Formats: sequence, structure tokens, C-alpha cells
Amino acid sequence: MASIVVEPPSTVTTGTQMYPPVVARIRISGIQDGGAYVYGQAILLDGAGNVLANQLGGTVVVTPTVLADSSSRRGGSSSRNNSPTSLYFAFLDLSIAWPGVYSIRIDIHMLDYNDAQGSRYLASAETQTITALDESVAVGRPSQSERDIIRRLQGAGVPIPS
Repeated sequence: MASIVVEPPSTVTTGTQMYPPVVARIRISGIQDGGAYVYGQAILLDGAGNVLANQLGGTVVVTPTVLADSSSRRGGSSSRNNSPTSLYFAFLDLSIAWPGVYSIRIDIHMLDYNDAQGSRYLASAETQTITALDESVAVGRPSQSERDIIRRLQGAGVPIPS
């Protein structure tokens, strides 16, 4: 199951990069090295849940950053391929083109070159409601738990501005 671990601000200025950025997380087991490619896709939805094409700016498809869970940092000798791995999908430069009320759904897929099926849907998660305005609004502030995740991602080399 996927979840949004860093929410975008509830109000944004149209055409302006969101801060904090949307970050989704999924825990999955059995990822094999090589052959599988996991990616996340951001999709803009209107208030009724309809997909809106060409209104979400920025990088809408990203690959994950792997971060150890606090439980896996305690040690243990389980097989790496069988223990759950947390994958974080950071969408750093998303913006909304037009005024309105929206949400962003993150769909997570796995493309497995060793499987005849090819791409497989894994999970999705949806952000809180976002109101986009044609006027300047205050920059959003992440919660303490969101700041902790942002710091961990920055420590792993993800270029999230502070």
C-alpha cells in the first residue's frame, strides 16, 4: 500500500513550484536486483476525481529513493530480497497551471523486463485537496514528521530545497 508521507501545501499559486514537494512511499518485498524498474507517476485530479491532462507541470514520472526503515536499522539477518524495502518518490517541481480545486494521485508501477506481462500496477495514493489561485500565497510549511523525511531524502542526495 502506498501513502503520501509529505503533503503539498493546501493552497498554491498557479504556475509556481509546490513546497513542500509531494513525496509518496511504498513498502514492497521481493524486489530483485536487475530486471525490475519501479517508477511513480503524478496525475492531477479535479474535485470529482477526473484525470486532467496537461495541467500538472514539472517532472511527473520519477524513480524512487530507497531509505532504510527504522525497524530495518535495528539489524537482523533476513534476506535482502525478502525483507520489505521502503521506496520514496519525491516530486520536486510540480506546479498546477490553472486555478481550481485539485488533488494529485501518485500511481506506482513496476516494469519487469523478465516478466512477459511487462508493466504491473502496484499501488496508488492521493494527496489532500489543493486549491490553486491566480494570486501569491504563502509558502507551505512541512510538519515535523515531513521535515524528518525531507532531511533523510536530502541526506540520500535528493535535491529538495530547505
